[in-house]
Amino acid sequence: MNKRFFTILSLIVVGCFALQAQSLDSLFVDKLAKEQLSDTTQQQLFDYYFFQGVKYTHQNQLDSAFDAFQRCRKIDSKNAAVYFEISKILQFKKESAHAFIYLQTAIDLAPNNTQYREVYLAFLVSQKHFDEAIDGYVKLAKQKPSNETYLYNLYELYGATKQPKKQIKILDQLEKLNGVTEEVIFEKLGLLFQVRNTKRAEKEIQKLIEKFPRESAYVILLGDFYREMGREKKGLACYQSILQNDSTDGYGLTAMASYYTDKNQPEQANKLMLKALNDKRLPLDNKIKWIRSYIIDLVQIQEDKGISDLFATLFSLYPDDEELLKLHIDYLIHKRDISSAITQQRRLLEINPTDEEYWHILLSLESEPYNPTKVLQVSDEALEHFPLSPNWYYQKTNAQITLNLLDEALVTIDSALTFVESIDKRIKGMFLALKAEVFIRQKKYKSAFLHFDQALEFDPANPAAQNNYAYYLALTNSDLRKAERLISEAVKVDPKNATYLDTYAWVLFMRQDYRSAKFYQERAIELETDSIILEHYGDILFALGDVDGAVKWWKKSYDSGNESAILKQKIEQKQYIPELIVLEDDETN
Repeated sequence: MNKRFFTILSLIVVGCFALQAQSLDSLFVDKLAKEQLSDTTQQQLFDYYFFQGVKYTHQNQLDSAFDAFQRCRKIDSKNAAVYFEISKILQFKKESAHAFIYLQTAIDLAPNNTQYREVYLAFLVSQKHFDEAIDGYVKLAKQKPSNETYLYNLYELYGATKQPKKQIKILDQLEKLNGVTEEVIFEKLGLLFQVRNTKRAEKEIQKLIEKFPRESAYVILLGDFYREMGREKKGLACYQSILQNDSTDGYGLTAMASYYTDKNQPEQANKLMLKALNDKRLPLDNKIKWIRSYIIDLVQIQEDKGISDLFATLFSLYPDDEELLKLHIDYLIHKRDISSAITQQRRLLEINPTDEEYWHILLSLESEPYNPTKVLQVSDEALEHFPLSPNWYYQKTNAQITLNLLDEALVTIDSALTFVESIDKRIKGMFLALKAEVFIRQKKYKSAFLHFDQALEFDPANPAAQNNYAYYLALTNSDLRKAERLISEAVKVDPKNATYLDTYAWVLFMRQDYRSAKFYQERAIELETDSIILEHYGDILFALGDVDGAVKWWKKSYDSGNESAILKQKIEQKQYIPELIVLEDDETN
């Protein structure tokens, strides 16, 4: 076949298709006219961009989503869903004013769409346009009177605009939907008292009694109401009606006890409350306030047996109640019965070992007076429950240092240092300073000084570390200028700390500034008469040439419990003897 044939064939095929298309178009247009349908191609294009916009919105590609929905709007400018989606995007982009315009347009185009209206009303509430929001929810509630969400929103809005009477009407509507409930009645009572509608309040309480005839608490509530209104006889009659039905009712007994308390008849009130304690229907919370008061009264008259009997009764009813155990521990501590208090505190920890405050209380009880073995035991137990609590590592380390378990102390410190920096750099500084103290005990002074420097890098304003570092710098005669700078900063922080003043005086003494040393040492003695402070004062007096004064204060130090061999030599020889530490050149970190 030649090219001319192909050309003729092509023209024939095109002509056939054209005729067929003309026929189909005529049928399609006719069908459109009858069914009033939109152009299918445009609808498909709209759907494509709409779902692209939804996808981009979910992916948080807001600009792309906005462009897609704007294309939809050009195709169909009357589509409410497009305006709603654009309003959401603008809200995400914090362009609230523009978002509101698009949302309003969506509502205008689809006035029956409740979702759009709900979003619109939420926007009004966020802008604190409460009156407009109320009007909108009123309209929605009329359309759907059983929608509790609308009613609760109206209730909150009436509260925000201080309209308690309208709040009461909303609660009435909720009551019609759900029946009488304690929650709604109590809400109503608060509002009724607010608007001083006591007649209605009385009726609401009676509703509860009718709905729950076996609940004595509501009869008591009515009795309390009558007494509050000055109708004492009616109130008393309510209490008595409860006890006539059940003489052991804890609510009734408590109510009667409050009546006698108001009448200044404490003996009768206490008698009723002791009886009420045995009713387990009455929660312990309702009894605990009276129990505390009653125990105080018994303590004042030293009625220990009565208190013991009371706790025995309570523990038979509530053996595992934490509040009751804490109350008993407080009483035992008041009695100075520390051994029994420890037993009860451990009982409390058996019930709830995850309350760290309980462990702190146990620690204070076990270490009164300070007992490093007990502190070590409690710290180890607490660390099983709180392995990332710096406090317990600190307590454990101090106990190990006191027991001279220095290698173990270093292990404990290193364990703490693995995580404390992420908690607080100051805490890391504290543990590094503690590590320096261990090295001091081991007479590894160079290592100690290295760790003091590290500690002060993390916590430059740690006066305890500054004091200890300065003291040992002076003892080793290493860097007295640095020592003076460190201790002067510590004294600025705490100028009435006798230990810091003593260190300052000692640094000045080592620098041979004896007059200034005497001044600061005298300030230290005014605050505290520690034996070491007294000895240092004698040293300073000797340096100033007052030998008799020096011996006098050395003797005072000895009489205060300082049994140092060097101090004895000072007294016997009437001569100052230096106690400097010599740093070894071969000391390793």
